[in-house]
Amino acid sequence: MSSLPSFLLPIIERSSGDKYQTIIRLRAKQDNEHHLILRSYQVLREIAEKLQKQGWRLLSLFAVDERLEEDCRFKLNYLFSAADEDIFLLLEHFLPSRRKRPEHLKDFSLTLRFYDSIRDIYPAVQPFEERIADTFGLLPRFEDPLQVQQMLTDAHLLHAPFIQDFAPLRRTRTLERLRSSLRPNAS
Repeated sequence: MSSLPSFLLPIIERSSGDKYQTIIRLRAKQDNEHHLILRSYQVLREIAEKLQKQGWRLLSLFAVDERLEEDCRFKLNYLFSAADEDIFLLLEHFLPSRRKRPEHLKDFSLTLRFYDSIRDIYPAVQPFEERIADTFGLLPRFEDPLQVQQMLTDAHLLHAPFIQDFAPLRRTRTLERLRSSLRPNAS
């Protein structure tokens, strides 16, 4: 079994005594996989910075709606690979429960949720974030409301048959709600 990259060990060891279990290490299914659950954006950011400095690539970012599950939250999954080895790292990051909306974003739909991004570390995350905005209504937190509006406009082009502010992959959607959200000429 390949061991976890040594440059990540201080971060994991530092959080091992944390009463909030900031990092949880899960058993991987394959020898070349590592799987961490992160409950802190700061730890996600710290690990992403270390991975980027070591030349790791971001392969994918995808969301999961676990609001009907035990954790009752949305989860973002970041998949990385080592540049020179056959090693993969999956970071599961649970988004915090709904927080008060920042003042500069208060005019946007209540169905939208915002999260902190690692776009400044891995710019390649942008198309994944757009897909997540389109399908889950989860958007990276921007300081400029015009950036949020632009992302919503771009994302909405992907599921144009649906009404604005509709997130088709949220688990709270039923077939009736899907049908009622279609535009009249799209069915």
